[in-house]
Amino acid sequence: MKITIQKFQELYEISKYELEEMDKSILLVKALTGMNDLEIEEMPIRKYNKICKEVNQTFQMVNDKMLKGIPKNIVRTNGKWYRLNYDIAKPPMSAGRYVEVASFSEDIIGNLHKIMASMATPMKFVGYGFKPIKNHNWSNHDQIANDMLFMDFKHAFHAGVFFWAVFSKS
Repeated sequence: MKITIQKFQELYEISKYELEEMDKSILLVKALTGMNDLEIEEMPIRKYNKICKEVNQTFQMVNDKMLKGIPKNIVRTNGKWYRLNYDIAKPPMSAGRYVEVASFSEDIIGNLHKIMASMATPMKFVGYGFKPIKNHNWSNHDQIANDMLFMDFKHAFHAGVFFWAVFSKS
């Protein structure tokens, strides 16, 4: 199952709740599947355990496997193409974007979509590759951030770790 930034943020928030493990696992399953209480109660235990294992693997993957990934330069999210800029010294990274990322870094998981939006340049596909959309309104950060909520978390994680290494050294 593909985990988006939005879904991961939701699962992460639930994981911080101070609840009994069984209650927390029910909330995590509800968040991951979109099922209601009745649907979960009627679910076969085997299926429930499989979903719980998937949630567990998602958090384990962040700690283990994901650190080995390579960040992508071009991503497609919410039906749109974006180039991710990893070099904070080059345009379109401006002083304003630098300050944005610095303020978003207070809650990296909660603001991951906003950090990705600060790194992103909207692109369009042309017959021979991608090129930036001309006359893009850079003040439209909220719309790009909303698009980033649908980005595959795995790609966002790789991009974020790489970008954060560069950003924190600056």
